Amino acid sequence: MREAADLIWADVELDDRWLGQDLHSVAPGEQRNGRNVLEKVQEIAKERANVEENPLEWPEKVLAAHCMDRVCRTILADYDCEHQADDQRLFSWLRRVIANILGACLTNLSVAVSMECICCKVEVREKSVREAAHILGEAEEVLTLLGDPEVARFWPEERQYIDNWRNEVESSSLDSSQHDLV
Repeated sequence: MREAADLIWADVELDDRWLGQDLHSVAPGEQRNGRNVLEKVQEIAKERANVEENPLEWPEKVLAAHCMDRVCRTILADYDCEHQADDQRLFSWLRRVIANILGACLTNLSVAVSMECICCKVEVREKSVREAAHILGEAEEVLTLLGDPEVARFWPEERQYIDNWRNEVESSSLDSSQHDLV
């Protein structure tokens, strides 16, 4: 899964492409709104995902396409439930969902790093510790991008509770949106 995410992220970030499709051509001109872009990205993903094969044998791009198809369907279903939903609401919803998922990952980071370092044989432990350090470095980059939220300063036993993260993200989101209105 991680290789799939890295592969797709590199295509998106470096080449502005999603599964071989130029992202600039996904929804041209007047058609470029959140719903149209989501529908087109889902269509591309659905074309690339071959669900007839065993999922354990899917190449990275097929796995990523399948995941993106499911994510887009979920987002579009929520978008359809919101009467007169607009791009601003869609972006706010996406931001909240991504923050919650990221928070769930980060609140469990100390446990994941500990398990990565101690769960294997001594012969394999050096590689595991190296991977754990890499994960920790990526998490520090994420926290920097998030503006180092207060949740990073929770006591270790409090970090495992996702509700603390969500409350912190939501309150900082409200503070920033009120600041934008001023």
